[in-house]
Amino acid sequence: MTSAQPPLPPEETLRRVLRTARLDGISLLVGSGLLAGASLLFGDLTGAGIGLLICTSGAVELRGRALLQAGQARGVGWLIASQAWLLACVLVYVLWQLNSYNPALARELIQPALRSALIEPLLAAAGLTEADMLREVRSIYLTAYMIAGALSFGFQGGLALYYRNRRAAVTAALAEREKH
Repeated sequence: MTSAQPPLPPEETLRRVLRTARLDGISLLVGSGLLAGASLLFGDLTGAGIGLLICTSGAVELRGRALLQAGQARGVGWLIASQAWLLACVLVYVLWQLNSYNPALARELIQPALRSALIEPLLAAAGLTEADMLREVRSIYLTAYMIAGALSFGFQGGLALYYRNRRAAVTAALAEREKH
């Protein structure tokens, strides 16, 4: 016999939402800020731009959290919007990467490794050619970006649903706080 757990009190739900928003918002700001900075150091303006767009998501999430702390239930909408924005940024980036695979660049990057004294005999023994390896690199590249998109869809979509599903409890907790 399974017993369903009773729903959390609204105040506890609010505490958990605030904690989640703080952790996720700060993680996004710090992580994407560091990646944007590293991209700039390497001269990758596109990567830096994407990092800054993702930073925006963290700032929006922290803004929503601040609104909730100030007793404004509209902060939940900001939390949801931050996840939708982040998901959009990631999916656009993934689609862009999937459509911009550069076989010439892949060849340029892997040829030194394929011709190394360690790898070349292994490939010959396995009967693999450079063309075989380039097909594998392309497959790995495309698969990695598809996985990144799917994971982001699951995580950001799930977090947006988490916030949405707790809107009523958060609103109730804020209304209760206002009474006192």
